[in-house]
Amino acid sequence: MNRFLFLMIFIILVVAGWSGAWIYGSKRINTEVESYFASTANSAQKVDCEQFVVAGFPFRFDITCTNLSINNQDVRLQIPEIQVSVLAYRPTHALVFAIGPAIIEDSFSGSKRQVNWQGLKASIRTNGWALARISIEGTNIELIDNVLGQTLIASAGQINMHLLDDPDAYDVEKNLAVLGAFATLEEINVPEFSITNASIQAQAMINSMPDDIRLWTLANLAQNWFENQTGIDILKFEGRDESSDFAIIGKLSTTAQAMPNGDFDFTSKNLAERFSPFLDQTSQDVVFGMQSEDGSNYQSYSIRHGVVMAGNLPLISLAPLR
Repeated sequence: MNRFLFLMIFIILVVAGWSGAWIYGSKRINTEVESYFASTANSAQKVDCEQFVVAGFPFRFDITCTNLSINNQDVRLQIPEIQVSVLAYRPTHALVFAIGPAIIEDSFSGSKRQVNWQGLKASIRTNGWALARISIEGTNIELIDNVLGQTLIASAGQINMHLLDDPDAYDVEKNLAVLGAFATLEEINVPEFSITNASIQAQAMINSMPDDIRLWTLANLAQNWFENQTGIDILKFEGRDESSDFAIIGKLSTTAQAMPNGDFDFTSKNLAERFSPFLDQTSQDVVFGMQSEDGSNYQSYSIRHGVVMAGNLPLISLAPLR
């Protein structure tokens, strides 16, 4: 009898302790999120939810944000619902689901665009405050212009993007990580440029990243890249459809003043001609380079102290990474 009584007391204490921990965790989530929303209320970028709910007792934290609104000066993004699910006993792994459509409005220009999708989800896993992996998957993505009726700008049947840590490249002395980025887009259609059933593949290495995601700011990244003479290595950025293809490889870094610096090789075939309705021949030669005997184009791009150049011709200036 005593053993049974002790067992019951033990079970009650465990259940009560677990319930108390879950309640504390849910209240802490609410407090942190409400504090964040309040901190953005008077800033240039305001973030808010019409309704914020934490459920999932006893084994999960199911967080739902209804009518998420992100305002950045004249631009406003609205998403009907964002859901985040985290196991209470594995708080370093979160699943994120988004319910569309998303609306993007620019009050200055008057533009209004809509993003539709059939499925959009993400998986985020960390080791403490260090990123382990982010994966994003989407199906039947559409970008629609809503100013005059509904006009399809672009669509993709499948999107897969991954950002993951390379533990073998970790710098123990400087606490810096190297992240691998991979992305594929399939069944891409852009009616305005007569692009049908195209695909894009990308692969890059992002060096000298702080192993604490709370330190991920443009200023910190720019400083790390300059001090360690590293940056983003674009190993592959290729796209093709039934009649054209392109490829870009190169490296992006920064100067001591946090200005972008880099060099890139841009090759393409049967792509310049498709821009003839928008670019004259001289502009095509600048953007895509001169055409060789095999019909392909090559142009070298560089960024020098924030100035983007095609060959030796300056095109635009970029702001510092701050």
